[in-house]
Amino acid sequence: MKNINISFGMSELLIIFAFLMFSASKWFSITAFVLGVLGKLSTIAIAQAKKDEEERKVEQTFEKLGNVITEVISNAGNKKSSGSFH
Repeated sequence: MKNINISFGMSELLIIFAFLMFSASKWFSITAFVLGVLGKLSTIAIAQAKKDEEERKVEQTFEKLGNVITEVISNAGNKKSSGSFH
């Protein structure tokens, strides 16, 4: 099930304000509505960018780990025994 974040911030407040002010000032109401929608869209875009950045970092970490494991396995058969401890 997807996590749903319910928030009440400035964007939602601007949209409600636009609804309430429509009868008094049409253009002021439209401006408030547009600002509310743009604010929410930017919030969603920033959250998505953070999520993508985290996924990219995890993917890079696993890729580096895979490279290290591959290098260790490929070099394990190439060791020469000199008879010494080191």
